Amino acid sequence: MAGLEVEFDETVVNQFSCKRCDRTFKSKRDQTIHRQEVHNHNKTTYECKLCAKSFCNSGNLDRHMKVHNDVRPFVCNICSKAFAQAVNLQRHFAVHSGERPFTCNFCNKSFTQQSNMKRHKMTHTGEKPFRCQRCGRYFSQLVNLKKHKLGHLNAKPYQCNYCEKGFTQLSNFKRHLQSHIKEGVDVDVPASIQAAAALARERLETEQKP
Repeated sequence: MAGLEVEFDETVVNQFSCKRCDRTFKSKRDQTIHRQEVHNHNKTTYECKLCAKSFCNSGNLDRHMKVHNDVRPFVCNICSKAFAQAVNLQRHFAVHSGERPFTCNFCNKSFTQQSNMKRHKMTHTGEKPFRCQRCGRYFSQLVNLKKHKLGHLNAKPYQCNYCEKGFTQLSNFKRHLQSHIKEGVDVDVPASIQAAAALARERLETEQKP
């Protein structure tokens, strides 16, 4: 799929973040709508079987799945880095603008995104708000807790078709494919990632059933 170039809008600064998922927004209104639609558990939700993130409709879930399938149609017209979602490309532009509006009040280190600054501050406070219900271990980031939970499930949903080795995380699976390429194996990386992601969804659905 050809990349979609998106122009850099210098006026966009995401100042409002969701405390539950660290997503950032341009206005308080957008933040409130997100909280009501995504984190209102009285509504029907659509959950990603790979990372347990929930969405208010199937369209948002489909867009999210591009991350796991490694589909990245949004391309930076400055450095050619590609992203699965337009909002992530917009955030990326801050790297090129040099703008770092969010500053840590402990050490004055500045960040392009408020969510990154909040995660950094936890290194000063030692805060670990996310707890594993199985073993009691605490984590500073929700994403790390979700990865940890896969260990309890003994789940390695990403399977290599070339050697049948399994991986818990997509990033490790992608690095593993590069090792086959270095060995001279003709690896179709995009097809391998999409096939592994589809199989991972099926396996995690089975693993997570009561």
